[in-house]
Amino acid sequence: MSAAALNNLCNRRGLPLASALWYKDGMEFPKIRWIDAHPFIDEGREMVLLNDAEGIMEGSLIVSKNILFIISLMDGSRSLREIQAEYVRNSGELLYMERLEEIVAAMDQNYLLLSENYRSRLASFKAGLRTNPCKKACPCWQELPGQQDGSSRISG
Repeated sequence: MSAAALNNLCNRRGLPLASALWYKDGMEFPKIRWIDAHPFIDEGREMVLLNDAEGIMEGSLIVSKNILFIISLMDGSRSLREIQAEYVRNSGELLYMERLEEIVAAMDQNYLLLSENYRSRLASFKAGLRTNPCKKACPCWQELPGQQDGSSRISG
């Protein structure tokens, strides 16, 4: 899609041009991949550890139950606005679009959404497996980057 077409799309929908990136990357209707979720208690707060069953993600992602609810709405059938509205209806708390976009971006950066970013990572991952047959499709052979325990956090 050209920059002019993207600008026209945003104008027709009454969106700021900053939202153009969400349309361009197909993030208007984010869709979560199949992931493993493991609940635990951290300093009295109920949290959830998200893991990638395919081993594409580097490390883990720790989210609150509120963020997990938002992630559960990312099934590809709801727009960002619909996810925002559903969250407000269920929690009674305001969710700013900028915050929702941050959550979607964090999910995409961790390869947890079915997106171009994930497809690119998957292709390079498969290419790495073809060139080095000793590496299995399991994260056990690699050292996890990031935090000491190999996890990242989305607070909320």
